[in-house]
Amino acid sequence: MCIRDRSSPRGAIARESQSESMLRMREASVFMSGKPNLYRICILTALMALSAVGSAWSADGRIVPQSVSDSYFNECGLYTGAGYGRVAEGPYVPIFLILHLGVDAKRWLPSIREHRGTLTVFIEPQFNPSGTPKQNAEIGLGIGLKYSYPVNETISMYALGSVGPHYMTLDTADQAQGFLFADTIGAGMSVFISRGSAINVEYRFRHLSNAGIKSPNLGVNSNIGLIGFTLFY
Repeated sequence: MCIRDRSSPRGAIARESQSESMLRMREASVFMSGKPNLYRICILTALMALSAVGSAWSADGRIVPQSVSDSYFNECGLYTGAGYGRVAEGPYVPIFLILHLGVDAKRWLPSIREHRGTLTVFIEPQFNPSGTPKQNAEIGLGIGLKYSYPVNETISMYALGSVGPHYMTLDTADQAQGFLFADTIGAGMSVFISRGSAINVEYRFRHLSNAGIKSPNLGVNSNIGLIGFTLFY
């Protein structure tokens, strides 16, 4: 009768292999047991967000404002984002900090009060620093029109255009520094989270130049992405 020596190298290897297998099984069990907790957290977070949005609905089921208020400004928003353009020295990437103040034109034009869309006259003071191609800052004021149209009870699409004076400290071979005009067009979407507030996602195209006041004047074009938060009164 032959008895296998458990202390032999082959037996030791078998025991080590068995121990490693059991360890892997324990690790897999711990990993899998953690997944449901992560799922629960995600589900609870989503439910809380939906509950917050649902509680914002008014009695008539509408969130998008439907009337003109007595406030001087009907819209007050803050926007931030970044732009991308090119000058002779390289990429030009300004960071935008914009205050948006708007007045509903329906208060001056009674004939359009029954129209579903909204025409807004707005001003936008702004300060836009940039670190490329070198340290630079813009300060300016945009004056423009925005037309918004509600797609449903919570989403409104809009288009806008503005012009206004700017001052830029960047000295580039393409554009003389100093006084400029900013011409801007754009489009965006407002997602209302309550009857009087919305999150905005927006694209703009902007052209900076000085109307030939000083040379060089090749202009600086930028594609701009913005996100904002707006209060409606």
